[in-house]
Amino acid sequence: MSAQWIIVGEEQRAVLMDLNGADVAIEPRAVNATEPGEAVNINPHAEGYMVGDSVTLVDRYVAPRRILDDPDYALYAPNMVALLRKLPAVELDGGSIFIDADG
Repeated sequence: MSAQWIIVGEEQRAVLMDLNGADVAIEPRAVNATEPGEAVNINPHAEGYMVGDSVTLVDRYVAPRRILDDPDYALYAPNMVALLRKLPAVELDGGSIFIDADG
């Protein structure tokens, strides 16, 4: 099943994890597919990317894009949401980025 994911680098993941709190938390999952390749950015607000630009998935992490629309995250972790809004987003099937296709 296809889903929208925010692409997160290692340093960004550390920052996001530091923003976790008692009410909301994030733990971006490692892209661990054997050959994840690249995907197409769909976030018009991604810094350094235009819509349609290629985004590498190798050595990256992903977080569900739905976090951006979650009112609890907006209320309890606005800095986390602000950072996530600046990152590239893609639409992919979990089987293309995770070894276990459960996604």
